[in-house]
Amino acid sequence: MEKVLARVIEDIIKKETLKLELARKLRGAKITLAGCSEEILDGELVVKVPRKFPLSGEVKVAGVDSGVLRRSFHGVDIRMSRVAGVTFRLTSGKLLGVEYYPKKVPHVELEVISRPFSQTEVEVYANIRRQLDEVTLARKLLEKSSPDILLLHGSVVPHYTERPLQENELLNSLYLTMVDAYTKLFEACEANDTLLAGVVEDSRGGRLCELLRERVLPTLNLGKEEVEAASQLLEETRDTVMLSYLLKEGERSFAFTYSRSPREHPTLREFERFGEKVVSFYLRTASGDRPVRVDTLLASGRDEERTLETIASLLLSLRYSSRYGMPTVLVEADRRVRLRERDFRLVESELAKKIGRAPTLLRLRREGRPL
Repeated sequence: MEKVLARVIEDIIKKETLKLELARKLRGAKITLAGCSEEILDGELVVKVPRKFPLSGEVKVAGVDSGVLRRSFHGVDIRMSRVAGVTFRLTSGKLLGVEYYPKKVPHVELEVISRPFSQTEVEVYANIRRQLDEVTLARKLLEKSSPDILLLHGSVVPHYTERPLQENELLNSLYLTMVDAYTKLFEACEANDTLLAGVVEDSRGGRLCELLRERVLPTLNLGKEEVEAASQLLEETRDTVMLSYLLKEGERSFAFTYSRSPREHPTLREFERFGEKVVSFYLRTASGDRPVRVDTLLASGRDEERTLETIASLLLSLRYSSRYGMPTVLVEADRRVRLRERDFRLVESELAKKIGRAPTLLRLRREGRPL
């Protein structure tokens, strides 16, 4: 075990050193991205973000999040959830007041899923329901408060969810309901002139590294073997890891299209014209934290450069601390909806007390294995 661990440590140190060296080369090179690809929206590899609060007068910034717990029993799955929206009223970046929707302590929903779903199906069902609940509430909040900017905790398009097979009528119908809810949110943001952005806390994406391999490496003054080695390294690297070396606090990456082929992308193609307007960038809001990924919907008639600058500057202004880069409005939304294990234990205890050892509510056998 010690030898295996030693090899793992050596390999990680070697690759991290290579990533740092590549980041230094990228920062030191004079790279011009303008016109190199329709997938890239900026002319620079790294863009400096203005620290000044980007909007004048009183500004409303809203954030939406949900909390979910789910347990599988012998005969059913039980899902606890709650969703909430928080709106900050600000002027010049200073907080004037906070509003909660539907209320400060949101109601907890309890759902019994009795259909005999497979493990994969129940995870798909729970994921669709979570996103449907969030987006539905986001639209209601938008219609009630008319925020200038609406932030989602996660992407602005469904994630970790592909369209279920047609044979599964329930999941397929629920998926289409979720797609319709997203479309209505996009339309409401467009009609209300509200900027929509999603902040992805722990992105696993590799699209930016893909663009670096394809569009940037060939422009560097490197030998063939060096390019091949750097290309292999980027292929094995997540965007946020590479950008932890490349970006400094107050900087963002170039913006890029969410997909190179929106009309063929399994999710974006569901949204027709809106699917082609989804773009992403990475932003380092805190020196002691990794960059966050930001997905946004570019509205028709808005200046793209100004939109990206406004969203990035606002997120930089609202970062929670120097060690945690998420915006405070989403941190507050998370506090309102967070569910803890003890919450579910109380439910489980009450069910056992009133129903007893019914086969439906027996714990899974793997949870009671002998030591």
